[in-house]
Amino acid sequence: PGVHVPQPANLIGLNASQTGPVECEQVEVDARYLLAGPQHDVMKSGSGANTGGLQTSTLAVGLADAAIGFIEGESDPRRELVGPAATMRDEWQSLYDELLAAAEGRTACSASEVRRRANSLVLRAAQAALAAAKGAGYIVGHPAGRWCREALFFLVWSCPQPVMEANLCELAGMNDL
Repeated sequence: PGVHVPQPANLIGLNASQTGPVECEQVEVDARYLLAGPQHDVMKSGSGANTGGLQTSTLAVGLADAAIGFIEGESDPRRELVGPAATMRDEWQSLYDELLAAAEGRTACSASEVRRRANSLVLRAAQAALAAAKGAGYIVGHPAGRWCREALFFLVWSCPQPVMEANLCELAGMNDL
């Protein structure tokens, strides 16, 4: 009693996630069941899965890998894809290595810088996969279309303000000025 789960939001991507609120009114939970808190603004606490962590960057790197792998697979019969696929794969490998180093505390690169790079790569890789798939990628159910929707997630979900600002500058073409 006292727990209400409203209908989850219809998200552009991750539509199977059932992401939505859980409303609690006069609910008591025994302390042994608490993982943390209660705490106001828990996502700003700096512990667990926070907005500045590497967890979301790891998801972006995985999605970018899938999209780049698709382009690599398409590049066998379509030689014009070889160069872009190789360039993105090199960037992916560099980011992957930096992510692992950051997770192990072996780098001066901040989690925000890893996230900025991950967001940039996943958005470009997903769009490149859609372009490589041509019209087929725009058909519901094709992985390239799904990857594009899922890549949008990284612009809004647990995205620290400096990362969002850097992504906006890149999208506006301001990094080239």
